[in-house]
Amino acid sequence: VATTGDIDVLILCGGLGTRFREVRNDIPKALAPINSKPFLDLLIDDLVFQGFTRIILATRYLSNLVEQHVKQHTNIEYIISCEP
Repeated sequence: VATTGDIDVLILCGGLGTRFREVRNDIPKALAPINSKPFLDLLIDDLVFQGFTRIILATRYLSNLVEQHVKQHTNIEYIISCEP
């Protein structure tokens, strides 16, 4: 029987955020603050709480900001896509 620790999680966070740019154009929408906490952190914290141990981020637009931000999380890998 598989547990959550045996399952990889892939978070798609590489969209261009064209509609989000009207609100903020300095960060990707995955880092949009919700109650002063980036949305991506809310997702990651919940996944870790549920027992997931391997989280993969598929990034593209402003990927350097996402990578910088999640360096504090030890079980995160990055996939940077060159193609939309």
